[in-house]
Amino acid sequence: MLEIHQRYVFDQAGAPIAVQIPIAQFETLLDMLDDRSQIDLVTETGDWTVEALRKEVAVGLQALDAGQYTDYDAEGLQGFFDGIKRNGRLQRETQV
Repeated sequence: MLEIHQRYVFDQAGAPIAVQIPIAQFETLLDMLDDRSQIDLVTETGDWTVEALRKEVAVGLQALDAGQYTDYDAEGLQGFFDGIKRNGRLQRETQV
């Protein structure tokens, strides 16, 4: 199963508003979405038990405790998303 290394993004009030993942993992997820058989494989593995979800939540909480997150205001978050879109478009141009 695909291991995803996520970092949580919080607003000024401390509420989670986004998750950052490495670009390579994001691209792998996009490839999986394009391939229906991959989606079926992921959903049929049965890994999404309550215990598995607790484990994933624990990983996120550990990241929070370790300070592995970035706080963004509305302007900074918009710039972050614009950068993601810009990088994605550049990567698609180089693949054509």
